[in-house]
Amino acid sequence: MKARKYLVSPGQRFGFWEVIERAPVYIGSPKALCRCICGRLRDVQISHLLDGTSRSCGCARRIKTVEEYLEKKFRVKPKIQVKAPSTEKLYKMWLNLKQGRGGAPLCAEWQTYHNFKTWALKTRYTEGKHTHTLVRIDPNRGYEPDNCQWQ
Repeated sequence: MKARKYLVSPGQRFGFWEVIERAPVYIGSPKALCRCICGRLRDVQISHLLDGTSRSCGCARRIKTVEEYLEKKFRVKPKIQVKAPSTEKLYKMWLNLKQGRGGAPLCAEWQTYHNFKTWALKTRYTEGKHTHTLVRIDPNRGYEPDNCQWQ
């Protein structure tokens, strides 16, 4: 039977585990000394790290995400609040344009919301109480970056 090579290096992350160093093999499977995000140190079988069997020291059962852990331990709220695109005014505007409700075709570049939003933010669009209207400079052309502006 051929021995399997388990390659892990210090600093690698597997779930909540961070590999500190490879532990010496006395008997049994190769192990690595790991630190869990909660601070516990433990020797973990490398095969369990690689196949996802071991994701934490057990704290993951109590704490579902790293953000939850930080919020509980340090009373810190995550800085980035991810808003669902469907609730954004800009998304609704893009969806209407994509469905042809703008009265003119939407260019190929703006077929994805990400590209449309990137352009909007570069051209001083701000999400807020005041409303923005997307206006075509040349009414004979469709909705495209060089033919639109905010009013």
